[in-house]
Amino acid sequence: RAGILINNLSTDANTYAAIDFRAGTHDARIAVTNGGTNVGNMNFIVDNGNSPIVGMALTSLGNVGIGTTSPATHLDVFHTSAPEIAITGDADNVGVLGFGDDANYKAGRIEYNHASNFFTMDVAGTEKFKLTSSTMTPDVDINLTSGHIYKIAGTSVLSNNTLGSGVTASSLTSVGT
Repeated sequence: RAGILINNLSTDANTYAAIDFRAGTHDARIAVTNGGTNVGNMNFIVDNGNSPIVGMALTSLGNVGIGTTSPATHLDVFHTSAPEIAITGDADNVGVLGFGDDANYKAGRIEYNHASNFFTMDVAGTEKFKLTSSTMTPDVDINLTSGHIYKIAGTSVLSNNTLGSGVTASSLTSVGT
């Protein structure tokens, strides 16, 4: 096999081998840190003024961290104030967050349709909930469990099997007990 090897022979913990980049006065680095025998993390480091930061880290377990050097899950996004993940696309497309398994990669989905401005949730490959700017349409019965308090717009509609004030039994199809 052929390749390029950047080798730091030190066995001391937290030593690294790196590729450095410079554009004008901006620096960046891809570094592999020695964490022990055959254990190391890959860090993508960028300038932040005069304080370099690890923008993204890949651990020896395969976890990816954005804003953290020690991601606890497969994808761990951290920010000190308001972390945000954006799924963006053209105005006439959809943004999808999918949940699946080996048999069905689309078993569960949360989807936003940009062209028609509606939000849907799918379970077992079937749309179960739709929210538009003016309506909410569940495609299945909503089963309430006894012993809990359920509110709509801050008003209790069911509390421990008792209907809330302003709610009549005739306005409900059924109430779980």
